[in-house]
Amino acid sequence: MESLIQRQSDIIELIKQIERNFSKDSARRKTRTYLDERLDTLDKLWAEFQSNNDKLAHYENDIEPYFKEDQYSQSRTYFDSVRSKIHSFPAASGEEMQPKSPLVNPRQVKLTIPSVPIPSASTALTPSVYGAPAAAAPAVPPAARAPPAPSTSTSTSTEAPSSKVADLLSQQRTNFRAFNRMVKNIKVDEIRDKWELEDELKNVQSRWSTIDTLH
Repeated sequence: MESLIQRQSDIIELIKQIERNFSKDSARRKTRTYLDERLDTLDKLWAEFQSNNDKLAHYENDIEPYFKEDQYSQSRTYFDSVRSKIHSFPAASGEEMQPKSPLVNPRQVKLTIPSVPIPSASTALTPSVYGAPAAAAPAVPPAARAPPAPSTSTSTSTEAPSSKVADLLSQQRTNFRAFNRMVKNIKVDEIRDKWELEDELKNVQSRWSTIDTLH
């Protein structure tokens, strides 16, 4: 019985930790995925709390504070308030720091400048280019004429991808800072159960997936 009561206290502390972290996180981070993950964790914690309470019912007495103070009802009220707080929070639009789909990987961007023949000044002023060929030499085919001058739109075309790359790098730096903060906040020494470790790993994988996808 003592171990079950201790576990109940641990579960409530985990719920408090979720609430504290939720209050600290910025509204920009609270996307639909972020909210759903925390609601799912809350539901799992409460399911375990309820299961433990059902087992403890066999040991109910008027001495143990868990029963005497009706800690189950207090915990239920607190759980409902935290869940309602997260559930009613308006989700941020889109995943945190991720550009809107579709997104082209900057490594795959290729600038394609259409090949438009532009006659040189001397060619444009020479009537024989488009008229009958001179007797001393055969007519020059259009494909063999002077290569087209570089398009003046090249610099304009490269500015947009360069700007996108700069934005992506800035977003990736922010992602790495967020990832480092999350890893530093994981208290491995306080993890006692397998599901707690799996939950932390799930959060790490989710954060790294954002970095990997943007990379």
